[in-house]
Amino acid sequence: MKGRNDNDQVFSSMQKFGQALLVPVAVLPATGLLYGIGMALKSSTLTSVAPWLLSGFWPAVAAMLSGVGSIIFSNLALLFAVGIAVGLAKKHDGTAGLAAVAGYLMMNQTISVLMGLTSEVVGNNTELYQLVLGIGTLRTGVFGGIFVGLIAAWSYNKFHTLKVPEYLGFFGAKRSVPIIATFLCIFLGGVLCIVWPPIQHGLNSFSAWMLEQSPSLGVFFYGVIVKLLNPLGLHTAFVTPFQYQFGTYVTLAGEVISGDKAMFFAQLADGVEVTAGIFQNGQYCMDMIACIGVGLAIYHEARPERKKVTAGILISACFTSFLTGITEPLLFSYLFVAPLCFLSYALINGVCYIVCYHAGIRLASTFASGFIDYVLIGILGNAPKWYLVLPLGIAFGVVEYVLFRFLIRKFNYQTPGREDDVNELTEGDILSLTDRTKAEGIIAAFGGKDNIDSITCCATRLRAKVKDLSLVRKEEFKNYGGKGVFEKGENYQVIIGLQVQNMLNSINEILNND
Repeated sequence: MKGRNDNDQVFSSMQKFGQALLVPVAVLPATGLLYGIGMALKSSTLTSVAPWLLSGFWPAVAAMLSGVGSIIFSNLALLFAVGIAVGLAKKHDGTAGLAAVAGYLMMNQTISVLMGLTSEVVGNNTELYQLVLGIGTLRTGVFGGIFVGLIAAWSYNKFHTLKVPEYLGFFGAKRSVPIIATFLCIFLGGVLCIVWPPIQHGLNSFSAWMLEQSPSLGVFFYGVIVKLLNPLGLHTAFVTPFQYQFGTYVTLAGEVISGDKAMFFAQLADGVEVTAGIFQNGQYCMDMIACIGVGLAIYHEARPERKKVTAGILISACFTSFLTGITEPLLFSYLFVAPLCFLSYALINGVCYIVCYHAGIRLASTFASGFIDYVLIGILGNAPKWYLVLPLGIAFGVVEYVLFRFLIRKFNYQTPGREDDVNELTEGDILSLTDRTKAEGIIAAFGGKDNIDSITCCATRLRAKVKDLSLVRKEEFKNYGGKGVFEKGENYQVIIGLQVQNMLNSINEILNND
């Protein structure tokens, strides 16, 4: 029993960490949108049909938008430090964010002084060193920001109620947090001076093997693992080093950029050969287009009398996936009732990444790989081989359609429209409920207000920790907008969709005020 509780605690911690990573990542959609528009305004695709964009104030507008986007990618580590600190701090208190900023500066300055890193030293070894806000330091990238964010969050959660002698009262409680965090980050800087160079060498060797020696194997396993982790909500933690740390590119201006996503945008802006963008190209094919094949297979296998209701559910889920690249509503409609379908989807996802890599498709996204990003970054940004996404996506959609229909029939899976126990509420009934009614129903399904230990949300799902498992009524979540439920011990994830933040707001209003 103890082992199970320990596993549940590890999962809970990983879940919270993955959720905290979404805080800094949430900045990227707006950043990528500006960046994408800036690149589109000066791309040959658009200027060939609108040559007036090459004159007047338009080049300045394009440069301004691209510059605004690039400054965020250049300071991702600081954003991760602040975002993780606030995301993991109790009540998401901004004091932890302030501690993270101070700690991040202290860590880098400590490294700079102890290692004697002048601008000349940094310039001679940009693989190991970099300039951060004018400070010569080790190239810790987003990992450095994550370390600082964890320290700041721990300092807040541990010491925000610290009591000190009366004559030191000004430095007590929350005011102690930045002080304690900065001293810990000075110590962190000293430790990193010793341990980070060999770690960096290992990361460089791994990324070189993955990106240069065995890219096919690398992108395959990436595609499979990221999809397998998706239901657990842990995929964010897995993709972070690939998107923001592995690999380097030196821009025409001499700046060293790390991470597949940042490298892609930098190479596209420089107008050079784009070698990055290999860790999201398959996502466009699968999550934007091939998902429709999954939806069609489930619809065609539904009972005749249930097809209309099933169509309403699947059209909404598939359109969400197509437009935004967010697949959870569709994924959780079959995940638990058709596990082999999900496993096959994950394996084919990896195969799709290999095909896209060798086809020369190079694409990244701002947040998720949907049609919006595809138009702005792929088409208007004139990303390499963007036009191949459509035929390949359709081809993989056909594969998914045939395979899903076979597996659903072979194992008689109870996918939507084939259930023995049919939910009496239709999709229309659920949509007609008020936000407050849905929130009250969700709270009741969790076992009531007193049974909810904590509740937050990520992009599409409510994440809650309950006190008594026996009080939770999982089957009731679907009556109030829940599209799927994942449980691990006392930790529950209820898939809501893109309106999850509104749902959480309504739930918190009831929990805090009633």
